[in-house]
Amino acid sequence: MSSQHYSDLSWAFIPVEETGETPAIEHGDLWSMYKMTINGLWTSDSIDVAGDVVSWRGKTPLEVKKGVFLLLDILTETSMLPFHEVIQSVCDEVDASEVQCFFSAQAIIERCHREALCAYRSVVAGGFFDPTTSDLESDSDSDVEAEEKAKKDELVEANCNWLAEWLEEQTTFAQQLIALGVGWRIASCSAYALLVWFIEEQGFDLPGLREIIRLIARDVDNHVDFISLLVYHLADRPTLLEVRRIVAGAIKMEKACATGSLRLKARDKLTDHLASRSLYNDGL
Repeated sequence: MSSQHYSDLSWAFIPVEETGETPAIEHGDLWSMYKMTINGLWTSDSIDVAGDVVSWRGKTPLEVKKGVFLLLDILTETSMLPFHEVIQSVCDEVDASEVQCFFSAQAIIERCHREALCAYRSVVAGGFFDPTTSDLESDSDSDVEAEEKAKKDELVEANCNWLAEWLEEQTTFAQQLIALGVGWRIASCSAYALLVWFIEEQGFDLPGLREIIRLIARDVDNHVDFISLLVYHLADRPTLLEVRRIVAGAIKMEKACATGSLRLKARDKLTDHLASRSLYNDGL
């Protein structure tokens, strides 16, 4: 797969002052996580999808392929949620060099994720429909497909609305950070894990897609861990009650989407697990 390279990261760094001195690093732990993130940058060019193309053009049932594409649609659109607004808020609120660097680089990583998912779709699209069966689809099949698309749009909209509530002016900066971390981990990682589970359950061999999901999930985890660490450094940290309220809201939203849109009970347990991990990372 091909995608734009991001070898030039000059804009992701804080400009050197007129004195020519690099801004001082205030928090070594935050800086270490930033360097780890930069070292882990990747693009879709590094992913081997040859085996996936063979699988997509194989005899896997059409409904399974459609299910994977539906989940890919959700993942692609979820990756476009307005997280960049919170990222911009972080850069406006925190002037620490390492924080500015990390969140600037994160914008590059988000773009890489979107391009990797879109590139994968374009590569496998040729093997999606079997010419011998696609013409035999009935009107009822089309109705089901339209219904699933409507449910997908409903799921993405619910995620957007939930996050938007925490971008209101009356919320504190710390609350926005927690919402970003919890919302991103639960909405994104649970969907990625669900896709892996669905592929394995159906015996659909897609090693390239699994590797993309692994890398994206790793990046999301690193970002959420950084947010947790940043919250720890804030003078005005959120209370345990505030954090639990945000997490509970995210769980309620995600489970409702899973029941109404995907109807997969496995996601409920996964959502609880990811929420527990978020609380653990926040030291709660």
